[in-house]
Amino acid sequence: MLSLKNFSIKRGENCVVGGVNLDFVPKKIYAILGPNGAGKSSFIRGIFGELRFCGEVFLGGEKFSHKKGWKKHFGYMPQDIGIDVNLSALEVVLLGNLDEPVSALDMHHQCVLLDCLRKQTREKELITLVILHDLSLASEFCDEIIFLHHSRI
Repeated sequence: MLSLKNFSIKRGENCVVGGVNLDFVPKKIYAILGPNGAGKSSFIRGIFGELRFCGEVFLGGEKFSHKKGWKKHFGYMPQDIGIDVNLSALEVVLLGNLDEPVSALDMHHQCVLLDCLRKQTREKELITLVILHDLSLASEFCDEIIFLHHSRI
């Protein structure tokens, strides 16, 4: 289980994400939805230790620490990764938790990709966080939907 306790991220004086308490369990896909600029990517980046945060993050009961090599348990892939290799869309997503993985795909391929992601999440007992903008896709392929708006869940 991945747990966030009073998790907050600030950018300068602005609170991007404030006081989040959530538990993420294996075999589930969690969609993060919200308007542009709501802090969805910052939320994900904070969880993976790329942005400073306040509060606590636990994985399997162990508190997050940059010093313990804790990040080796995670895959994270930002929206623009700038790689030049020949991988399928599914292979790219399986490398990490891809930020808005379906944004450049047509509807058919969005569904194919999210269905494959759902199967892999279940089979490999993963916790998958994905940023989406389409509520229909999120409700069809994700187990939980988290709305982020004005820094609040």
